[in-house]
Amino acid sequence: MAETARAAGLSKASFARLLADIAAHPEPSFESLRELLCDATAALLACGTAEQALGALRAFDRGSIVCVPGVLNATMAQGARITPRFLMRRMTGTVLGQRR
Repeated sequence: MAETARAAGLSKASFARLLADIAAHPEPSFESLRELLCDATAALLACGTAEQALGALRAFDRGSIVCVPGVLNATMAQGARITPRFLMRRMTGTVLGQRR
């Protein structure tokens, strides 16, 4: 762990403070770890290829929370931001089988 901390730019003193803080308050640390593992698992499950999975892991290394693998998927994800809400509701309802 010390090598990884050093590679991340933490000094020995900073690493010692980090470990002391985790030991003093383990619940938030475990909650953060649980969230990270859940997010990483969801990102990896969404990947269709090994290249996409590697891209997702690289995004986590950069500290990015969301990684949308593939140009088509990224375009579709951004398209949802510019699509009018009434249309998004209709499309979502159709996909979920709740069209009225």
